[in-house]
Amino acid sequence: MILSEATDTRYDVVKLLGQGASATVYLARHIALGELRVLKILHHDMMLDPRRREKFKMEAQVSAHLKHPAIVQVFDVTQTNSKLQIEMEYIDGMSLRQFLEKRKSFPLSVALAITYAVLEGMEHAHKARLTFGETVLDGVIHRDLKPENILLRRNGQPVICDFGVAKVGADLMTQTQHISGSVAYMAPERLRGELSTRSIDVFALGVMLFELHKGYRPFPGHNKAQVLENILKWNLVDLGEAWKGSDEAVLDVAKKAMAREPSQRYQDAGQMLAALRTIYKLYHGDAPPAAVIQDYLARGHFTTAEFRALMPEETPWRSRLLKLAAGACVAGAAAFFWLSVHEGPGGNPGGAKAAPGTASPGREGGKPKGIGEAAPPRADQGVAAVVTPAGSPNAMAQATGQVNSAVTPAPAAPSPAEAEGQVRALPPEARQGGYYSLAKASLREGGDPGRALLLVNKALDFSYHPTIALLKVEILQDEDMYNLAGGELERVRPWLTRMTRDNQAQYYWLLAQQNLRRGGAMGPKARVRAKFALRRYLALNPKGPEENLKFARQELRALP
Repeated sequence: MILSEATDTRYDVVKLLGQGASATVYLARHIALGELRVLKILHHDMMLDPRRREKFKMEAQVSAHLKHPAIVQVFDVTQTNSKLQIEMEYIDGMSLRQFLEKRKSFPLSVALAITYAVLEGMEHAHKARLTFGETVLDGVIHRDLKPENILLRRNGQPVICDFGVAKVGADLMTQTQHISGSVAYMAPERLRGELSTRSIDVFALGVMLFELHKGYRPFPGHNKAQVLENILKWNLVDLGEAWKGSDEAVLDVAKKAMAREPSQRYQDAGQMLAALRTIYKLYHGDAPPAAVIQDYLARGHFTTAEFRALMPEETPWRSRLLKLAAGACVAGAAAFFWLSVHEGPGGNPGGAKAAPGTASPGREGGKPKGIGEAAPPRADQGVAAVVTPAGSPNAMAQATGQVNSAVTPAPAAPSPAEAEGQVRALPPEARQGGYYSLAKASLREGGDPGRALLLVNKALDFSYHPTIALLKVEILQDEDMYNLAGGELERVRPWLTRMTRDNQAQYYWLLAQQNLRRGGAMGPKARVRAKFALRRYLALNPKGPEENLKFARQELRALP
């Protein structure tokens, strides 16, 4: 035993997990069942306060009534004259705060999946009917949603914990001068002690969504007092500028969730969940959030992201391999390894092996302002066009830089699930290329833009690469999602001078399409942008289809 207060003949205490202002938390093993559980024990001095005891028991009762995969499970509450104890499930994972401290931020598609899963749990809480004897109460407000109170199971499922300051039923519209919870995620009306509704949880989730993707909260401040003042005076960062290059549709949802006036927000988690549902399906299809998050974690993103190589160049793999083999030797490989560790921007940090012709990510300081996680490719580098059938042995070999010298008959095309399984089986540094190849094949051979978009998002989750982003723009434009396509084009633009001529031509072609195909009367600014893009496209003398060149010339002549 660790402390005398933890004495319980049903449990062997394993270790102390933490100690707060009102309770101590232990990890313990249930002797009869052999299960690990968490014991949360109210401090002895708090036992003397009836209000504290009731609040502690309410936390247990609320959690026990809320049966949902995204809400922590409570097994029992035991009380003696000297001790009040809650027995909960043990979540073998880390909190979102711990992940953010390691990773700083999540890719938007992953931040979206996490928020979606938490919203599913909070929708259940907001709509729950809780029965206490003959009393039936409707709905639970958590009132303290924050990354510290969201744990991630090893299967990727987010779990909401700590309902210690929750309000239930008739207390849902509550007015209090006592502030319980974390100020950084509190709505203004709650900080002022005014009436609070379910929308205060929505506000907290809007702040969390922004923080998960950007790595910082929208209301700045070096301490609690500064943050509180900025929320009350509504001093927040420029959301549009901070979100620049990311999906504006997701930002619109976050903005409404964080609206200053409660009446302007989503009124409960269910409304916010409904607003995100279409966007979520665009990114992840029918995949449950837990599967999306687990897939992201399974790629080893937290340990290998900084070592990932960007996509290889658009030149034949076989000739590159022959050149590499002709000049390679043990001493040269050792020298290359040493340089990759020590050269800084343009090198391959951490000594990860890049595929032949691969652009390597630079260090943190080498990134252009406002660009994604990887350093820009050099001017002569782009993304390999893998032209073999997606998922075939040759396609997989190309993704890893290993092409057979003999031409082998193409096997039967694998199913989409089998093809993705083959990509996941690739070495970590080759998986981005594998997902990119599958995305191209799904779009141009399979005619499945929805699946292509899911795959290209998975490729971009590894590290940002402008050529992969251009494929995403192509898909979004084909699906008439010009708002999203415009955001991606804006993010690609700073990379132009570092891209191959063909990729630059593709950018200007897509920029022209963005202004020509949106429908409706084209304004003067759109005409100017379209003409500029078409001229740049033709000046680059691209290798694209002849019909594209003919179309560009015709449009230039037709535009006033």
